[in-house]
Amino acid sequence: MHSMNSALHRAILRIAGYIVPAEQRKEWLEEWELELWYVRRCFYPGRRFRETPTGFCIGAFPDALWKRSHAERTSIQLTSPIRSPRGCIALLLVLAIATMLTGLVCPQIREEMVPSGYRGPHDLAILSLSTSSDDTQLATAGEQYERWRDHSSATLADARFYEPTASSLIIGSGQSNLIVGWASEDLFELLRFAADPPAMNFARQTRAVPIFLTQRAKQRYFPLDSIVTGRTLEIGGRKAVIVGTAPDYAADLPGEIDVWAIDDARGMASRESRHFAYGYLIARLDLKSTGEQSEAPLTASTGEGSADTIYVTQLSFIARRHRMQPLVTFLHAVVLACVVLPFILSIFLGPSADLKNSDRRVRLRQGLFLTLKMTLLLPPLFCGPLILSRLGSFGSRESVYALQSFLTFTSAIVGAHWCLWDQVRRCPRCLRILARPAHVGEPSRSFLSWSGMELMCLGGHGLLHVPDFRTSWFSHNRWLALDSSWRALFQE
Repeated sequence: MHSMNSALHRAILRIAGYIVPAEQRKEWLEEWELELWYVRRCFYPGRRFRETPTGFCIGAFPDALWKRSHAERTSIQLTSPIRSPRGCIALLLVLAIATMLTGLVCPQIREEMVPSGYRGPHDLAILSLSTSSDDTQLATAGEQYERWRDHSSATLADARFYEPTASSLIIGSGQSNLIVGWASEDLFELLRFAADPPAMNFARQTRAVPIFLTQRAKQRYFPLDSIVTGRTLEIGGRKAVIVGTAPDYAADLPGEIDVWAIDDARGMASRESRHFAYGYLIARLDLKSTGEQSEAPLTASTGEGSADTIYVTQLSFIARRHRMQPLVTFLHAVVLACVVLPFILSIFLGPSADLKNSDRRVRLRQGLFLTLKMTLLLPPLFCGPLILSRLGSFGSRESVYALQSFLTFTSAIVGAHWCLWDQVRRCPRCLRILARPAHVGEPSRSFLSWSGMELMCLGGHGLLHVPDFRTSWFSHNRWLALDSSWRALFQE
């Protein structure tokens, strides 16, 4: 009977031993068999079940499960890709390539990341009272157009006016708000918009408003339709017919127009005569007399004995500013983050380890590693906020840039904080993440000695002491370098 019980107990321990990792199984079984021998010797009838040899052997299963889970956590910690400097750089490189490829897949984002040149007519110009090329500064009143319309100049011709207004669009049972640019038919001839003749005739026969969809509006409202000419819509309570699609360079015109509508002569006369009707004045520019200047001040007589100075801005230069705006927004946000970063890091990160007495090569290696990490974070900082602010966003251009600036600023602060925090917890010599944290001392001894966390380099290069409370005699993390004689006690 005794031999049968002994075989049963050994069998239970061996079954539990298969849960323990193989490299620790032999030692674990030897420890439990020795403890089992002691339990048998001290056992006497009447004890509780968990104090019997059988209950003791069943208790080996929770210990084996803990041994397995602890070994897996340790293995994950030791084999983490980011633990070694090469793995960290490789992971950041993969992140940079992934964000760039994600942006290049989407045509809209690809155009923002790698802007193409202006492909429209170079003889188009915007007339305004301001030297700025900002959309809000280029706006003019309708009454100014009446004064400038008959202006005779050797460099300007065919001045036309259009007014952006917010209207509602009804397609089937859906309704949304958009910006409609109302203009006469002469403006679209000036802009070289091509209208479909059958759709134009149908609009005139049905007394509907002929409209041109921009590329952005077409992707938003008709993403699956390749041909939208001839479709009937309702804009601002008026029936409208799509007669064509605006060319790509129409997106560079001020006002962020979604739909271009042809208004009749009576409607345009009413818009131009209102004092508070603000729009944009566009004209044809004679490039032979002006050359490649972006702004050419001209004097136009108002008929009242005074003069207005008209500033002419070529549409190609406005398009260039629009295409450079994502990069400019990114640089502004990064510069602002660099200004604010020292104050934030002094609060949340604290001082780093004092390495003034370390080898110059060690400090150089650390500086190169930190520089490389921050450099590899630049592509995600540019592409990530750019993608998030453009996907699913149909707001104004200013709101999209504001969102990109906020996301870039926040990401730059978080990314820089991670780079420096990751640098602090690495060994100065091998640049691997320190492990085996252990708390040393008691808080009550902070004024006599010190209390804090001790981390070690698994390669045996040294120990990092991080105080719980920073005092005048222990204000920095301290690195305790170990010589080569200690490395035999470490795993690596």
